[in-house]
Amino acid sequence: MSVPWWTEGLTILRKKVNAQRRQYQRTRGNNDLRDQRKSQYLATKAEYAATIKKERNATWKEFCNMAPATNPWAEIYRLAAGKRKQAAQITTLRKPDGTLTTNLHETLTHMIRYFTPEDNQNDDNEYPKQLRAQTQESIGTPDDKEFTEQEIKNAVASMRNNKAQREDGLTKYIYTYIHTYIHTYTHMHTCPWKNEIIPTPIEDNRVTSMSLCQR
Repeated sequence: MSVPWWTEGLTILRKKVNAQRRQYQRTRGNNDLRDQRKSQYLATKAEYAATIKKERNATWKEFCNMAPATNPWAEIYRLAAGKRKQAAQITTLRKPDGTLTTNLHETLTHMIRYFTPEDNQNDDNEYPKQLRAQTQESIGTPDDKEFTEQEIKNAVASMRNNKAQREDGLTKYIYTYIHTYIHTYTHMHTCPWKNEIIPTPIEDNRVTSMSLCQR
């Protein structure tokens, strides 16, 4: 077992519980003997549960005594309050040939190959062929309406005070006091979409949509 409170005595007791349960379940045709073995099994099972609780409590008390008293909000507090995040455990997977993955890299590789199969055009039926043809056709829908200066002003007015919307650090206070550049901001938001250029996220505290409009 991987838990720190598990002992060799618990392993022996667990095997004893399992053996007595099988013995009780397989007893047929003799009700007295079956009831006797049932009582033995339930008694051993209760002893097993009590021993587990005892070992867990003893290990927890030992862990608490080892922790320093200078910081009451350390690991013990997080464990007791349920605020300790458990890392996701990826288990072993069975491959089509019947063998099992042996490590994390092999498991993830098998998952990627299973959930993202190879996109081979030779295996397409009629529907995927139609989808591929549609993606090659130009979109003939009319352009949407451009952003207006009033829309930009309304967006700024709806921002929370002293809260930056993105990584650029520009707050409502800053936008409000540089309202003379509202025409430039409107152009920044309209230009990338009009030219079919998807704006990338703000990186290194620079507004990348400014460079997009200059292309």
